[in-house]
Amino acid sequence: SANSIPVHSFSAELATAGTINLNWQSNAQPQGGWIVTYWINDSQKTFEYTTTSNKAVIAPVAPGCKYTFSVSAADPAVTSFCQEQSCMIPAAEEEFSLTVNDSQIAKKDLQVNLCKRPSSGSWTQSDAQYTNNFQSGEKAGLVLFLSQRFEEADVELDITTVVTNEENDLIDISASTVSWNDVWDQNYFTLNIPGMPTEPGCYHLCLYMNNMVLFDTDFSVS
Repeated sequence: SANSIPVHSFSAELATAGTINLNWQSNAQPQGGWIVTYWINDSQKTFEYTTTSNKAVIAPVAPGCKYTFSVSAADPAVTSFCQEQSCMIPAAEEEFSLTVNDSQIAKKDLQVNLCKRPSSGSWTQSDAQYTNNFQSGEKAGLVLFLSQRFEEADVELDITTVVTNEENDLIDISASTVSWNDVWDQNYFTLNIPGMPTEPGCYHLCLYMNNMVLFDTDFSVS
């Protein structure tokens, strides 16, 4: 019918550890493009992504989670008959070990603490107020302390932070790639947590480095 644009050949594939590529085909383009709706594991919380082409890139994604997708026309008068597609993200490595030059850095060599940080501008560990309890609207960060002697090295760090609530719904995920030499100030490395929840409640934070679990903790917002 004129009001139906079926979606076919829909695929969801993991491109890299942090990226899902979606592709589909249709015999026409709906007015206003497409809405990709997705949810994580069995969560009731859905996310939406709008695109005018027959593809989408979802990134970053949380390790060890199942992402399920459906595609519909942005125009509510058009039906699309889409089969859902799922993609499983491999779990991160639980055993943390980073090779820097000739030395191995284990989890015990990196002390990580959650803290309040200044609400604007750059900050250092001397600005940090260590706590796991936040008022709504306060900014959070992490301070990493390297107990080994710091050495310059040609090492890239893929940093991902994931915040979930008590129902294990994803609240925020952020990812960046930084250079080892750029992030250390003597033996300290400070990191912003961009998507702090503002709703009062109990939450969980996990920090991944190069797809290995470095740190996780519970925290509260009141």
